[in-house]
Amino acid sequence: MNLFENYRIIAQRNWSRASISLFFMQRFPGTDRVGVVTKIEMQEMNLEEANVTEPESININYTGAQELMDGLWECGIRPTEGTGSAGSLKATENHLHDLQKMSDRLLTLVEKHKNE
Repeated sequence: MNLFENYRIIAQRNWSRASISLFFMQRFPGTDRVGVVTKIEMQEMNLEEANVTEPESININYTGAQELMDGLWECGIRPTEGTGSAGSLKATENHLHDLQKMSDRLLTLVEKHKNE
């Protein structure tokens, strides 16, 4: 069994602090028990000693990561760049609009040539 299989990070807007609260939980399969992270400790070290790959602060599966992203989205957090799905959709819409204009012009030219 994957230790992080049932791990969840829940995001909630904290209006009184103007922030987002994150809750770290894990469901224990086959029980009505959950684990809740209650304290995260920061360890100070020199920059040269820091290794950003191990040990990781937390590891969640893709389902949990998607749930976190959805929770942050519901809290009003959006990607800084417009390169996500909304940005891609806008680029596609612009491209389709350009193609429609080109095809309309081409059809107009064909009709004009046909009637000459």
